[in-house]
Amino acid sequence: MAELLAQKGFVIIRYYKGASGPHAVENFPKLISKFSMQSHLDELLGDIQTLIDTGKVNADCLFALTSSEGAIHALNYPLQFQSHPL
Repeated sequence: MAELLAQKGFVIIRYYKGASGPHAVENFPKLISKFSMQSHLDELLGDIQTLIDTGKVNADCLFALTSSEGAIHALNYPLQFQSHPL
C-alpha cells in the first residue's frame, strides 16, 4: 500500500520496530530490554520531525495509516504531544 500511495504523490514513512522487519533476527537480542511505549513514541516523533524539517511536507496535512500494534502508537502520539502535528 505504501508503494501505491507514494506513486500517487504521498510522502510515506515506512516504519519497522527495531525487533521486527528485515533485521529482526539480529536486532531482537540487542533491543528487547529497551522497548517501551516511550521508546516507540520517541522514534515516531523523530521520524515526523525529520519529515517536517525537509520543508517539503505541510505539517497540517499529516495523517497516520497503520496496522496492528502501530495503531496504538499512532493514537498515543497526539495524546502525548498536543503541540505536534499528526
